[in-house]
Amino acid sequence: MRRIQNYSKYKESGLDWIKQVPYDWKISRLKYVSDIVMGQSPSSDEVSDIEVGAPFLQGNAEFGQYYPLPKLYCKSTNKVSEVDDILFSVRAPVGAMNISNQVYAIGRGLCAIRPKEKNRYLWYLIQYAKVEMNSKLKGSTFESVTTEDVKNLVTLVPSEAEQKNIANFLNEKTSEIDSLIADKEKLIELLEEKRQAIITEAVTKGLNPNVKMKDSGVEWIGEIPEHWKIKKIKHLSTYVGSGKTPKGGGEIYTNEGVMFLRSMNVHFEGLRLNDIVYINPEIDDDMKSTRVKSQDILLNITGASIGRTCIVPANFPPANVNQHVCIIRPGKSKIVPALLSKIMGSQIVQEQIIMAQNGSSREGLNFPQVRNLLLPLSDSIEEQRYISKYIEKQTKELYSSIMDIKEQIGKLKEYRQSLIYEAVTGKIDVREYKKVLS
Repeated sequence: MRRIQNYSKYKESGLDWIKQVPYDWKISRLKYVSDIVMGQSPSSDEVSDIEVGAPFLQGNAEFGQYYPLPKLYCKSTNKVSEVDDILFSVRAPVGAMNISNQVYAIGRGLCAIRPKEKNRYLWYLIQYAKVEMNSKLKGSTFESVTTEDVKNLVTLVPSEAEQKNIANFLNEKTSEIDSLIADKEKLIELLEEKRQAIITEAVTKGLNPNVKMKDSGVEWIGEIPEHWKIKKIKHLSTYVGSGKTPKGGGEIYTNEGVMFLRSMNVHFEGLRLNDIVYINPEIDDDMKSTRVKSQDILLNITGASIGRTCIVPANFPPANVNQHVCIIRPGKSKIVPALLSKIMGSQIVQEQIIMAQNGSSREGLNFPQVRNLLLPLSDSIEEQRYISKYIEKQTKELYSSIMDIKEQIGKLKEYRQSLIYEAVTGKIDVREYKKVLS
């Protein structure tokens, strides 16, 4: 089978994001190759969660991986997207995209891009062409772009036949990659379920299969060993509190200094520091009450990552946390920190967190709710250590497998993006793709 070839002749594009394009391709503006419908927000009495009227979208709040997941409906349909329109967010995060799989009423945070050529070529191209909008963000409260910004987005225009070939090629190849990713994500779910089952069994039943059990008195915990007790976080910790974001927000972050941990850094498998930010020593001194210590338990208490938790490693360098992260400092004479970390990530505590979520505009946990989280526990520190080491041993291989699969998924996603970029910019020639396959 022959390899996919490059085009024989290229020309300079004059664009920052793609230096050269195939010689016969045109460089145009989005407004000349598509119709663009800018959304318009209806009055509040026109919109509700009752399924009357058309599904209503605003910004990227209802976006799924490819298609919207509408939560609201609108009686008025003044501005709409049609089937196969590209939904494009013009407010932060600018450039978020979805495909319209039915007619939607759209608010002013969205526009509908309606390609004149009925294929998915523009869907793939705009994912890269939109980079020029980074220099056009404006607005103090919302980063946004205007209708004219969208209309004047630079586009590469192959012939109609080439557009169809590129779209068909990418539809097929990305579908194959997405299927592989879905299979691997399902495998991760199964491994995570097994890991959770091991942890939950150990932290609720202990390790002695012959121990006498008793009713815990808590429905979602069930039976526990007779000599164990149900305890609250506040009785096992010396401190429960969160950090704060210093004045100035992201503008005060530096590339060195004292680490500043945010909810994005807190994950069940541990702290992720690849996108860590820093604050200067003066700000750190002003925020000394929010400093973390080795073997503190960190718990995300707001937002989409609520409940995500991990332990601060031993000998961890100086660091602070923001207001979205709760610090739980174990009383080491009462509970082994490593075991508390495992219990916090177990189904026992995570279900309580789900039940305790509050807040009208944002899900959240308050400190009393955190302090009153219940967990089964032996008073014996020696038994706690034994259970903690058992869980560590039993889940180590599972965790390693999960990390390996996540790395594989990451590489597949990188390959997917690279393939799209090469096809829509003419780095590869897919005009004879079907013939190559044969």
